[in-house]
Amino acid sequence: MRKNVTVFEIAMNYKGISGAQIARTLGVGEAAVSHWKHGRFYVPKKHQHRVAELLGVSVDELFDERGVPKVVEG
Repeated sequence: MRKNVTVFEIAMNYKGISGAQIARTLGVGEAAVSHWKHGRFYVPKKHQHRVAELLGVSVDELFDERGVPKVVEG
């Protein structure tokens, strides 16, 4: 069975950025970044633009209207 993959996770892998690096940059816990990466929790509005900047994609590409990382279909 194929697991759901988020744009967040793909962008992290593509850029070679770890969850620990994102957590340090934003001043949040690694567990929070892990939950974001897997689309379990929304990313607070105050962090969305910085995350998008770090990952080299737009906010609209990364998150739905609630701030939850988008899942790649297929």
